[in-house]
Amino acid sequence: MLSKLAALLALRQSASANSWLFRQLLAEVGTVLCLSLTIAFLASLFIIGLVYLAFHLLMEQGLDMHTAMITLGIFLILLMVVMCLVTAYAIRRIKDISKQIVMVENPLIAKANHLIDAFLAGFQSKRSR
Repeated sequence: MLSKLAALLALRQSASANSWLFRQLLAEVGTVLCLSLTIAFLASLFIIGLVYLAFHLLMEQGLDMHTAMITLGIFLILLMVVMCLVTAYAIRRIKDISKQIVMVENPLIAKANHLIDAFLAGFQSKRSR
């Protein structure tokens, strides 16, 4: 990943037309880093604080111990899945932006990339039949 970022930095210095895409790429990288840190922070926060509090509140409401643990576990898993999906979406956007930067830099690469994508799409559609 760092080598790709270094290559993108080199592209940034060679072509000023990519400045908007480069700024967008850096913003997306920042988003992924922030979301990853947030996921880790929220996971530890819920494990330590909210789970303990919610468990005791559910026990006071009359649930038995096993039902309270299962309820809390399902809620935490769903929350972490949602955060992981948002992070995966941001990573896909970063990949798309980096492809755009390369295609703007060299139109020959863009044409070859479209040719390969069309070939693979046709190849995979014939194999799936």
